[in-house]
Amino acid sequence: MKVEEAFRFPFQDKGLERLLIGGLVTIIPIVNIASAGYFVEVMERINNGNYEMPSWSGFGGKFLKGLGNLVIALFYGFIPLLIVAAGAAGSYRLSGNGMLLPVFGGLVSTIGFLLLLAAWFIIPMSVARYASTGLLGEGFRVSRVLQYIRAVLGQYAGVCLLSIVLYFVASLVSGIIPILGFIISAFLTFYVMVVTGFLFGEAHREAESVLSTGVGSIVK
Repeated sequence: MKVEEAFRFPFQDKGLERLLIGGLVTIIPIVNIASAGYFVEVMERINNGNYEMPSWSGFGGKFLKGLGNLVIALFYGFIPLLIVAAGAAGSYRLSGNGMLLPVFGGLVSTIGFLLLLAAWFIIPMSVARYASTGLLGEGFRVSRVLQYIRAVLGQYAGVCLLSIVLYFVASLVSGIIPILGFIISAFLTFYVMVVTGFLFGEAHREAESVLSTGVGSIVK
């Protein structure tokens, strides 16, 4: 993993200016969908070997790519979230059989949570497939996505774990620092999006290399 390079990436050339714009965009509800599109563009560039931060021109295109990102996330995460919610609701209700319903609700919530973890693990590579091909449908081809993940499993899992830590730190700031914490957290969150976009883009690029040189190569 090019972790050190990923952390420096947002500050290269005109990167700082684009990073600040991204932080401002991330603060604004609805408009911040474009930030998710910027994440897609970072993946796309890294996958193509272009190590320059995307500009903020073509804002509408970024917004549409952000919507694509969200659609993929909902595709994998919506049902697990419903299961978690249903289980949680059941846990707070009592039936005529005493604790039977709450216990069942807890079991359902656990299953939903495990499915949610699986979805969280799959989503970044699904978005990377979308970013690299420009085809939203590629993000829904589960077998293809899993094939890419398996090709670089160790590297990919490492990036996923790192992303948890980075997003946790970014969100922690808003709780520690009153008022300004929310704004600082938004800028940190966008920075993390760029860094993880770089790393997931690299993982996808490496997976393509592995799969194209192995038996039964895959063409984008």
